[in-house]
Amino acid sequence: MVKHMSRPLIRRAALAVALLGLVSGCVAVPVAVGGAVVGAGVEQERTTRDALSDLEAETTINNNLANHSGELFRRVGVDVIEGRVLLSGAVSKREHAIRAQELAFAAPGVREVINELTIDGDPGVQRYSQDLWITTQLRTRMIGDPDVASVNYNIETHRGVVHLIGLARSDAELERVTGIAASIPGVTQVVSHVLSITDPRRQRA
Repeated sequence: MVKHMSRPLIRRAALAVALLGLVSGCVAVPVAVGGAVVGAGVEQERTTRDALSDLEAETTINNNLANHSGELFRRVGVDVIEGRVLLSGAVSKREHAIRAQELAFAAPGVREVINELTIDGDPGVQRYSQDLWITTQLRTRMIGDPDVASVNYNIETHRGVVHLIGLARSDAELERVTGIAASIPGVTQVVSHVLSITDPRRQRA
């Protein structure tokens, strides 16, 4: 049985593997683990420096959450793209959502925090499994679509709501991705925080 608390641990292990690949200069095939894409592919719009900075920030935020409380570590999803942090999931108190945002801002390289945390009870293993299935279905379909550079997108699904963050090569590509997400059974809403690769808000090395 997959437990909800295992997700951050799996993501951290996978991100560590990605870090080794980036440092060694290897080009890896993108692999989806939860909502994150592990590996540096030729379609990656981020520079290696940006990817390493994001990896450091995400690891630090997860450590901050774990050091603060087990609940935040288990129930807060963290994704970082070019210093933009997406927090998603559900916590039991409003103060916890505020604290998670503060802990995210404390990480190096963070320039924006998008707080999509909701106040609710623990969704449980069954709900988590359903959300993981949705994320996996979306990632698989994106990888198989020649018109989508899937490596540029991170996905988090909570209670049927799909959260996207990343970089779109065009408006048409982003529309295609959101359309694919909306077509998956069990998806109730698609929330996009994706920027265009030409967006002036992007951090430049």
